[in-house]
Amino acid sequence: MSQDPDNEYKHPLISEGNQYQLNQFQTDNNTHYSSFHERDTERFKDAKSHHTYHRDDDNNRDQDGKGALDADLLDQLVNQSKQRIEATKIEKQTAKDQVPYSKLLLTYADRTDKILMSLGFLFAFCTGAGMPSLVFLFGDIVNVFQDGNDHSVVDAIKTTVITLAVIGVVIWAASYMYFVFLVAMSERIGKKTRVNYLQGILSQDIAWFDSINVPELSARLSKECQAMQRALGEKIGAILMSIGMCLAGLFFAFFRGWIFSLILLAAFPIVMILLGTTGKAMQNGFKQNLQSYGQSAGYADQALNAIKVVQAFGQELTEIRNYDKYLGRARKMGIKTHATGAISISVLLFVIFGYYGYAFYTGSWLVQKEYNNTRSDAPYNAGDIMSCFFGVVFGLMSIGMATPNVKAIAEGKVAGKMAFDIIDRVPRIRMDDPSYEKVGDLKGQIEFRNVTFTYPSRPEQKVLDNFSAVFEEGKTTAIVGASDSGKSTIIQMIERFYDPDQGSVIVDGRNLKNLNLREFRHKVGYVSQEPVLFNTSIKANLLYCKPDATDDEVIQALKSANAYNFINEKMGKDGIYTNVGNAGGQLSGGQKQRIAIARAFIKKPKILLLDEATSALDKRNEREVQAAIDRIRQELGSITTIVIAHRLSTIKDADNIIVMSKGKITEEGTHQTLLINYPEGTYAKFVKEQEQSEAQDPSNQFAEEEIQEDNINSKLELVKGQSNLRKSTLKRRDLELDKVELQMKDQQDQIDNQKQQELEAIKKKNNQSNNFKRLMTMSYPKFNIAVGLFSSLGQGSLMPLFAIVLMKQLFAMNMYPGHGADAVRSDSDYYCMLILVISILSFLFGLIGKFSFGLIGENVTLRIRQLLYSRILQKSIGWFDEKENSPGVISASMASDAQTINGASAEGLAVMIQSGFSVLAGIIIGFIYNWREAAVCIGCVPFTMIGGAMTIKLQKGLSEDSDAASGDANLLAGDAILNYRTVASFGYETQIVKDYDQLLQGPVNVAIKKSHSIGFFFGFSQFVQYGTPSLLYYTGALFIDNGYTSFQDADKIFTAIFAMMMGAMAAGQAQQFGPDMGKAKQAAQKIFGVIDIPSEINAVEQTDNPQLKSVDYNNFKGEIEFKDGLNLKINAKETVALVGESGCGKSTTVSLLMRFYDVNFGQILIDGVDIKQYKLNELRRAMGLVMQEPTLFNYTISENILYGSSNATNSEIYHSAEIANALEFIESKTISNAFDDKAEILLRELKRNETMLRSKLGDKEYSDLAEQLAEIQKEEEKKGVFQSQEGDIDQRSQELKDQNLHQGFNVDCGLKGCKLSGGQKQRIAIARAIIRKPKMLILDEATSALDEASQRKVQVALDNIMKDRTSIVIAHRLSTVEKCDRILVLESGRLVEEGGFQELKQKDGGIFAQLASGMQNNANNQTK
Repeated sequence: MSQDPDNEYKHPLISEGNQYQLNQFQTDNNTHYSSFHERDTERFKDAKSHHTYHRDDDNNRDQDGKGALDADLLDQLVNQSKQRIEATKIEKQTAKDQVPYSKLLLTYADRTDKILMSLGFLFAFCTGAGMPSLVFLFGDIVNVFQDGNDHSVVDAIKTTVITLAVIGVVIWAASYMYFVFLVAMSERIGKKTRVNYLQGILSQDIAWFDSINVPELSARLSKECQAMQRALGEKIGAILMSIGMCLAGLFFAFFRGWIFSLILLAAFPIVMILLGTTGKAMQNGFKQNLQSYGQSAGYADQALNAIKVVQAFGQELTEIRNYDKYLGRARKMGIKTHATGAISISVLLFVIFGYYGYAFYTGSWLVQKEYNNTRSDAPYNAGDIMSCFFGVVFGLMSIGMATPNVKAIAEGKVAGKMAFDIIDRVPRIRMDDPSYEKVGDLKGQIEFRNVTFTYPSRPEQKVLDNFSAVFEEGKTTAIVGASDSGKSTIIQMIERFYDPDQGSVIVDGRNLKNLNLREFRHKVGYVSQEPVLFNTSIKANLLYCKPDATDDEVIQALKSANAYNFINEKMGKDGIYTNVGNAGGQLSGGQKQRIAIARAFIKKPKILLLDEATSALDKRNEREVQAAIDRIRQELGSITTIVIAHRLSTIKDADNIIVMSKGKITEEGTHQTLLINYPEGTYAKFVKEQEQSEAQDPSNQFAEEEIQEDNINSKLELVKGQSNLRKSTLKRRDLELDKVELQMKDQQDQIDNQKQQELEAIKKKNNQSNNFKRLMTMSYPKFNIAVGLFSSLGQGSLMPLFAIVLMKQLFAMNMYPGHGADAVRSDSDYYCMLILVISILSFLFGLIGKFSFGLIGENVTLRIRQLLYSRILQKSIGWFDEKENSPGVISASMASDAQTINGASAEGLAVMIQSGFSVLAGIIIGFIYNWREAAVCIGCVPFTMIGGAMTIKLQKGLSEDSDAASGDANLLAGDAILNYRTVASFGYETQIVKDYDQLLQGPVNVAIKKSHSIGFFFGFSQFVQYGTPSLLYYTGALFIDNGYTSFQDADKIFTAIFAMMMGAMAAGQAQQFGPDMGKAKQAAQKIFGVIDIPSEINAVEQTDNPQLKSVDYNNFKGEIEFKDGLNLKINAKETVALVGESGCGKSTTVSLLMRFYDVNFGQILIDGVDIKQYKLNELRRAMGLVMQEPTLFNYTISENILYGSSNATNSEIYHSAEIANALEFIESKTISNAFDDKAEILLRELKRNETMLRSKLGDKEYSDLAEQLAEIQKEEEKKGVFQSQEGDIDQRSQELKDQNLHQGFNVDCGLKGCKLSGGQKQRIAIARAIIRKPKMLILDEATSALDEASQRKVQVALDNIMKDRTSIVIAHRLSTVEKCDRILVLESGRLVEEGGFQELKQKDGGIFAQLASGMQNNANNQTK
């Protein structure tokens, strides 16, 4: 793997102590492990001798334990490499394909759009055509001031000046109209394109989604529609304006003097080439910088999305190191980009000034030779030369101005090709087809007839093999079997996500292929294992399954799913209108699942499909939801229910049970018949495993429940009386607690208010502080700052100086008595030489200044990113819970804001100095030459600067990206695309599209409204170009007529005007090649706001704090006590289970113990010491955490396990995986076969197996494969594709690699562990916690994603590992908690019961007894 330690800068945040911590991180861990649990080391001491991995292919393994592949894997590697190469070729070809522009423009344009389009195009062309009229009239003005006749200059110039002003007003109106019309048209068509694009995506069949990168698709929707909309709006208007300007400019130039115009055109191609090169360099620079930052961004993105894991395992410094390691690559690319840009800009400036010299030298030659101008039938004069010159420059420069806009059109056409390929694609399985039959009254009889099926993405593996089964109408059929046996595929075939390769699916005697799919899905309820909720209200989530449902229907569905109570109790006044957050993040796992079940219930379906639908519920809720399902079945008459579950309680009462294995039925029958007919079968083993898990003690005290009904009733009365007494006691206690809680709340409110005031003070100070000074301290080398500032000063003075030379040259071309042809020639040679000097100076100043500040800027960016990321990783988890601090927002800030912030540093100062000195030099020159005219110019300078800035803004694109305004719409589209299966199951994707359409309407209205103000000011900027010269020339004429200035000094008036106007224009246009100061200041405030706000909980900075207590691992007991609020105590080396309904506070208790959050009131003591008094990084090192939702990183399996212990041996890695029951899939062919699609990974495997592959393929074919992959790898690096690197986590010495590990340990897990199943990810997460050998083990639903067999095996391992350490277990399965020493029952954040398992189960009316009764009764029934 590639390694790139380019970052030679010491991290700005890590002090010597923290630097020492980073360097000694693994050494500290070793000390921790060796002193922490010697008895654990004993368990591992025979690892090498007893469990060293031996296989026949060990002979092929190298010293690192990474060996050659077997024949099947070699075939897979070759095939995957060829597929990757072919995919790249297709991708490149697709990037070149474009749709006709007319398709973008007219596909969704209605009559109103076409009217707006026509008027916008007309006004845009007229705006451009009117602009060159200025240069045509300018020649007449020059001739008037050079004419020696005794007449009133004001009278001679009045008509021309009025004409200029009128043209300016007309162009102001035309500019406004064109901008408003085209923005309105583009927003309207853009919205309709977005809506149809989403409609096209959601209309596709599931097999199509399987074949593409789905997470990328939501980004494509936004990116491609944005590109198409840019191509429709002011970009096409700017092109038409440029065309009009070009044609009019050349027309006026050739009309005024065609000979000189041709001479000027001869040299212009050179200027155009350089313009195009410079524009391309400037456009690509920022993009390349962001792409080169991709590797570091990848590390940051995965760490931020798993911040709890990073902090829980104390890997903040490791992640900072990985992030910093590749920032050098981005810095190198940035310096290269700045160097290219500096050369391009400086050469361009040299050529432009040189072109001016060329034009005036040849023009002076025509004047000297008295060459006849055919238009006037008189010799060329200065006015003709200036008119032709500015006409050609206006005409051809407009083409350069159009270049970036042409590029935007091309990008829009490419994006259109990709978008319309999806929009126009006809899916194989369509929701609506005229040939479909109406479903009518669905009964629910389903039959599979000889169905064979393979997933398109895995054609070599049969998922269903000649499968036949009948799912009886109104009956419940349960499907059980091992992973990959085909269970979930059956449900997906019923939903018609896929069609069979062979055979058919029959519904009510009709082939499912012939039924109207939308109508059918409306009558099918589907609940998947992982509940999918959208970031909207609870009610809106339910309406996606039935858009016309009333509030009463919504509430009834929630009640049926046992969800309405928690909504009333916990959601406050918003109730069903409460927003569930991103991916339902505001709800617990069980709450999300109940909402998903309610969503299925609201349809009142005739077929109900439950794929592990109650896996996230506790026993009480599972039983109640199951009762709700039964109740709905009774209400609706009959529901055909198909259930996939691991829990015996969910399936044992089914009317029919189908046992699957490798796509075939191996056993079928009811619970009892399966046990009788297949006593040694798969189902019997499954039942036996669960019975053993739920086995009671020999006395089986609960057998007394089999008594007479009257005894039961009497017992129930007794229980009821005890329950009432208990309720009365609880009520009194609750009143007392409520009073205490109210006092605590008041105290906490005061604390929160104080913290808020402190936070606001910090923010206010940050907004008022001079971030420029702060950034200057990060700017180095300091010598470059001095050089750059000097260059900026020189560059700023050039344009006003050029104005002097230009006017001298202009009047030098005037022949009059005493100034003949020879004088014209000599003066012109002198002034053209001065123009050459100015062009050389502009080259030098531009090159030195741009490169100097480019280097400084990259150094600032590097340090800012290091500082920002370090501070972010040290923030408390509560900070990340804020919406504005979500991982996506933070990642974007580190990528773009850190780059943009350059504008507020030294480069921003350079632009300000250049702009300021341009204005200052212009004013000084103006006052020197004619102070009266200069005074008038000062009044016009602000308008000229605004005009220059607005013109550049137009070239960059006046319409801001609408993505920020369309945030809610983009969020909905992203959720719908990522959860396409769930959306497809609704059968109401049109409702999502309708909501998307409504969410887009707001931003469209805002954009159209905003276009009026932007169009007005843009039109004003065009008027300034006419109005200002009109005023200045008119006042100059007044000064001459009134004797304030002599006629012979007319050149001084022009010099004063041009010096000040060019200075002002240079100041306005300095922003073109400089940073956006406004955005830079905002970025600086945003970044320093994050950096300056202190973290309430910071494990990294506590390392050297002498006031905090270190953890003595040798004497650490692990005794836990919660005081003054939630009062509970966990003894040292005790195993405790936390149980209760979903949302009762179990996971919150764990989060407080890990110090992800601090308590508002009270204390948490560990070994008698307040948890806040410990050094947090050392305390967390004593804990091992496995969370409910396993989070893995884009590292190998072995590195993910090492994440828990950076200095573990290979033996410990192996045994941790073995204990977690992970070896069976790690060492399987399936996982070993999972090569990453990245070219870097494939190329590495090719080289590792080079000898065998050369023998298999031949030298030529092997070399071709390797070369093509190497080229693709370079492209991936340029694009910034994130790929894990060797040594990211595993930096161990060779001594620790004490045994060879199977190839499966070297397989990459993919982003967020995407290459592994849920159960596989959970087992790796368990291994990661086990390898720490923690004093305190915390298991938050650690086995929830495992099937029963794996769960039992892992549970045995966990039971062993939990010995001799404090263990906290959160689980819904009784088998997980029954062996715990003590059970703590929580309710609404309070401890309501505690005791042993049997003690609490026997407690009549007890909460735990109610939770456990469902499973217990099932266990008793199984015994009978």
